[in-house]
Amino acid sequence: MDYLSLAKQIATDVKAALLSDLKHKQGFSVHAQNEADTKSTHHADNIAFHIITQHLESYPCQIFMEGFQFPKKDNPDFIIYIDPLDGSLNWDRGIGDPCIALAISEHLDNPTFDHLCFAYVEGLHSGDYYYTENEKSYFYSSLLENTQVIQCKGKTQLSTACGYLRLGYSKAEEQLLFSYPIFLQCRDIRAIENSNMELCELARNAADFMIEARKTSDLYNLLAYPILKYAGGHIVNKVSENLCHQIIQPNDIYDFIATTNPLLLEDILTSLNIFKQKKEHKTSLSTFTLL
Repeated sequence: MDYLSLAKQIATDVKAALLSDLKHKQGFSVHAQNEADTKSTHHADNIAFHIITQHLESYPCQIFMEGFQFPKKDNPDFIIYIDPLDGSLNWDRGIGDPCIALAISEHLDNPTFDHLCFAYVEGLHSGDYYYTENEKSYFYSSLLENTQVIQCKGKTQLSTACGYLRLGYSKAEEQLLFSYPIFLQCRDIRAIENSNMELCELARNAADFMIEARKTSDLYNLLAYPILKYAGGHIVNKVSENLCHQIIQPNDIYDFIATTNPLLLEDILTSLNIFKQKKEHKTSLSTFTLL
């Protein structure tokens, strides 16, 4: 099956519908069921949901979509996992690069992350998109109007590396308790709060690592997993176990460390382990300055 054509068409129609709605509103504003809830469904999510379900209604697939429930389908050919709008809040505010992200498994019985055989991520602001095909990862640059195979290289040392370290959604304490030394030791820090685009940017060496330790990240923040994997990147959980053999549970929380280079991953894990030993008897953020 031509998953790429399906993904491109879905992304094109979702973007057109979202733009039409935005022009009708004549400006940017947050429109969510519950603004205090980081997982709240936004008006834009509902628009994307309707477009996507129309596209998929004739396909023999089991659908898992963030924020929405679908009935169990008998004898599906594949499973499709979709975040209809990764970065709904960014879309409402008109910032960052919110995206549509999807991944597919043809393995139907308790699929693991390694069973994800296809992924597609398209930035709705940039127009850039990423996808996998024949166990390779590709990047289309809207600015350059070309497509290229991407392969991770990246920095080998934390001191020269640029990373995504996110503190948003009132979860700074969780992130700092786990990854505080990385903030001090890396060369540069960024965060746009669009997880799948950030992972794709690692895959093309626009950044070197990403740490998510806020206990808020679910499967839908990892739909770009195949793109980073086929580009040669690495993703482990907080205790350094590779995600590849973990069974996918859409509603589970997946804190993770992603890097472009195994040596950089080793450097990060070493720093975190040293930090863990140092803070065994220190229990508050106020003590960090003493380390």
